[in-house]
Amino acid sequence: MSRRHAVVLGGGLVGLTSTRILLDCGWSVRLCRSGLRQSRPIVLAEHSWKILEDIWQCRLLRLCRHHLLSGRSVRWTPDAPVAEVPIASLSLDAAELSEALESRLRAQRGNGLAIEDVPDDADLPGHAVVIDARGAPAPDVCQMVCGRRAIRTWPNLPADPTLTGRSELRAGRGFWIFLLPTARDRMSVQIATPTEALDRKEVVSGLLAHAGDAPSLAAIVTESVEELLARPSVALEIAPRLGPTVCTPTRFSVGDRAMTFDPICGDGTGQGIKSAILAVAAANALDVGHAPDRVTRHVAARHAFAFRTHLTHCVGYYEAITSSACWRGEVQSSHESLGRLDALEQLGELVPENRTGR
Repeated sequence: MSRRHAVVLGGGLVGLTSTRILLDCGWSVRLCRSGLRQSRPIVLAEHSWKILEDIWQCRLLRLCRHHLLSGRSVRWTPDAPVAEVPIASLSLDAAELSEALESRLRAQRGNGLAIEDVPDDADLPGHAVVIDARGAPAPDVCQMVCGRRAIRTWPNLPADPTLTGRSELRAGRGFWIFLLPTARDRMSVQIATPTEALDRKEVVSGLLAHAGDAPSLAAIVTESVEELLARPSVALEIAPRLGPTVCTPTRFSVGDRAMTFDPICGDGTGQGIKSAILAVAAANALDVGHAPDRVTRHVAARHAFAFRTHLTHCVGYYEAITSSACWRGEVQSSHESLGRLDALEQLGELVPENRTGR
């Protein structure tokens, strides 16, 4: 099989997975990674980790440190009972998983693979295809940014080993909190708000109100919510974004580069993996002579469908959340973006370039 040539930008989970699929399809790949990988906890639902295992032909449970979760405890409104949702999933560190997968690439793939540290803005020679997996683009170059909401994360906090078989999701006035066990005695705490500003008074009172029905949260409250909020945290924007260019006949955006999802739905990592599969399938189709316009429009339509589905789920969550009025602007922004997607579909321009909107 003669090798076609491709470049993959980005050495995270989606970039590495794109590289693996390309190699399996007979492409030679130049994997360009830049900088150190950022340690951050992620959750893989069972169907997503099974897809990864099929692609990588290995057991993730043996590949890197992980914590197996059997379900999630959810209370979204004050008058609703706590819902115990059985969802098998893995929590693990994104950087550790990426390091393990890159090691497998280096060990198993000799000919046809080059891995280099390359700055994001480096000039690259022409290739048959470029897959861009460099992570979320800046908001000002995105086609759509649906709101202003943000999340603060406190990683690696102590947890009660007897309570770490499930994650916990709770909503309060103007925030929601996600407690993610990351090891037998460790967890990550994430607090989302309609804007980057954190109303400490509302958060403290809300956490105290939920402490009775959330065991892991009760342990934090016992230590002191004020002490938690005073600790160093990482703040990130979590408003869904549709990236600047989904695809051209020679370039495909995948993962967060194509679109970033609000973590409230828990489907961002899985969508990133699917986008890698789609991009390589499109590259293969173009290589054997399928019409470029039909291929790129199909990819654009699939991304638009995924983005529309995600926004619809977000609207449902935020309209039902405790004190939904706090999130009214976020819901309105999602509705406006859904309307724009519908209009573009009617015009036959599902994902045009250089359109912006906040």
